[in-house]
Amino acid sequence: MAKFTLADGTEIEAFTAEEVEKLTESKVSGLKNKVSELLTETKAEREKRQQIEAEREAAELERMQKDNDLQGLLERERKKAEEFNAKVSELSEKLTAKEKKEQADAIERATSEFAMLQTRDTAKMKLLREQAAKYAKFTENGVQFEVDGVAVDSNKLTEKLISDYGFLFDGSGANGGGSQGSKFSGADNKTNAKADEAKSKGDLNGFLAAALTQNQ
Repeated sequence: MAKFTLADGTEIEAFTAEEVEKLTESKVSGLKNKVSELLTETKAEREKRQQIEAEREAAELERMQKDNDLQGLLERERKKAEEFNAKVSELSEKLTAKEKKEQADAIERATSEFAMLQTRDTAKMKLLREQAAKYAKFTENGVQFEVDGVAVDSNKLTEKLISDYGFLFDGSGANGGGSQGSKFSGADNKTNAKADEAKSKGDLNGFLAAALTQNQ
């Protein structure tokens, strides 16, 4: 420790910065060692418990075999089979959930890429992605689009969607056929306030209703 003089002339003793650092390091080191000891004890206890259970099961099996306890042996095997099946089922559910998520992510990427090629309007893009997703299917070859059960490429899907939702595509017929003269297609069509509001919210039904009203 070192002596320090306060403003009023009082002398005090206090730890120096170096001493404080050493004390802190000592405390931290002690805590780390304690945690390590606890973890080691926990592992040892777990291994000991597993050994005791294994010995108990072995002794019980030996007793049933010696006593010719067929009912007990059958019950033991039934219980082991149930535990095994439960573990397999749990693992299968985890794998299925993972696969479903991967498939959903792949479909989202494919439909997003499709929508981005058709429009630069974010609201239209969202609606197009949702519509394209209805025709997207995950197969062993990846994501593919199907119309009426038949696999199609992005151009055919564009033709299908532009005939129903031409107003979601930038340009009149610029991204596929089937929209010539459509009063709902193209970026030049004006929408009313309700249509704009529905579009901003991603409400396709509301947008359709407003667009139809505007263009009647």
